[in-house]
Amino acid sequence: MILKHELVHLKRKDLWYKAFVLLISSIHWFNPLFYLFAKELDNLCEHACDDEVVKNTDIQLRKTYSQSILHAEKLKRREGVFSTNFLGSTQIGSSP
Repeated sequence: MILKHELVHLKRKDLWYKAFVLLISSIHWFNPLFYLFAKELDNLCEHACDDEVVKNTDIQLRKTYSQSILHAEKLKRREGVFSTNFLGSTQIGSSP
């Protein structure tokens, strides 16, 4: 399911959108509202991919996929000092 999620990103060309947002954020580095916009855009992109992954699937697969996402989020919250932060980015000052 994770591989399918990443393939949906490739199919939808999300990497190009994220690169564009990164370019714009380098221009608007001083604007805190843009950081909120970029984070919301990233969340919408991830949710859209999740919706595509579970489209036309049974309830059991949806439940398994949802539990996998929740488990990954729980692991992300317990990151240690030596973590590679593979599961996502954290902002300075954010609470675990």
